[in-house]
Amino acid sequence: MKKLRSGGSTVMFIVGAVFVVAAVLATTGFVIGTVVSGNTALLWGLLGAAVFLIIGALLLVMGFRSGAVLDERGLAWTPALGARRFIPWDRVQQVQVPGDDHPGTCVQLVLRDGSVEHVKAISKPQNSETHRRWASRGYLERGQLVSQGHQQWAAGLTTRD
Repeated sequence: MKKLRSGGSTVMFIVGAVFVVAAVLATTGFVIGTVVSGNTALLWGLLGAAVFLIIGALLLVMGFRSGAVLDERGLAWTPALGARRFIPWDRVQQVQVPGDDHPGTCVQLVLRDGSVEHVKAISKPQNSETHRRWASRGYLERGQLVSQGHQQWAAGLTTRD
């Protein structure tokens, strides 16, 4: 079993952690300021810190839960928002990994019935050109792992026949 993460989920996880830490520090500062000065107007700052804490916690959870799991049975993935999906290898005819010069925003599973499943948990970077070149390498590596997983399953199937 191999866990695959997109660059977007890692960024959400890091930004969420930064928001949570900032909220904790701000809360500590506002509580100390309120106690020392006796000024209750600082309590409004606590409200802002609470908003940061909630946003940070949501980003942290969304970043943590999104990703894909690759194993000998198939591919399961969970987008940042949405339900978990699982496609067994016996339903997959082909794995497509669109490169930078090809249309498509994520790894695609072409199923035996002709339909296409878009694995949004393994998606191409959409940011600036500099970031895209760096992150694209990771996306292509993750897509290659999915393709290899399907090929290994298919090879095992032919040796069993």
